[in-house]
Amino acid sequence: TVGTPGNITNAGTLEPEWGATLTVNGSNGTLTNTGTLEVPAVPYGSPSYIDASSVDNTSGNLEIGDSSTLTINGTYSQGSQGTFTAQLDGTVATSTYGQMNATGGSTLAGTLDIDTISGFSPMSGNVFKIIDGGTVTGTFGTILGKYPPGNNTAYGVTYDPNDVTLTVSGQSTTTLTVADGGDGSGTVSSAPA
Repeated sequence: TVGTPGNITNAGTLEPEWGATLTVNGSNGTLTNTGTLEVPAVPYGSPSYIDASSVDNTSGNLEIGDSSTLTINGTYSQGSQGTFTAQLDGTVATSTYGQMNATGGSTLAGTLDIDTISGFSPMSGNVFKIIDGGTVTGTFGTILGKYPPGNNTAYGVTYDPNDVTLTVSGQSTTTLTVADGGDGSGTVSSAPA
């Protein structure tokens, strides 16, 4: 356990040790993140803890490693310039993808960056609960990494009262056939572009 006598503003990189607790001002303080707050992949899914009244990700990146668990004993809020990065390397929570739990609740805005790593290829029907526990309000305004490479699938984001879940679904495909020597006009579009 590491404690601080006052509030913390992180403008660089702050990496809580796995299995450790960072206590901010006797659990009554605020950790403001404008840099990178990284919870790296860890052995055996050992959780990291932040004891603070609030963790405010105003314009930084909270990155949850692929086998990490971050418990915030307080609230988590993410501003419109903040990013929540979820690394996915498989379908087992805290073993091949990470989770965050804010016991006082999470207020969401900004960007969700879905980082599919190590050649993992999710299949239609796979589910990833990236925020688990506490109340959840708000939504991510921007979703990055929505289309994992290689298998024509997409992540959908579901916001429930107590969690945020990613669900993989297949994408529809359209085939356009053009006859030799034909004429005419039309429009072709695709998603993703």
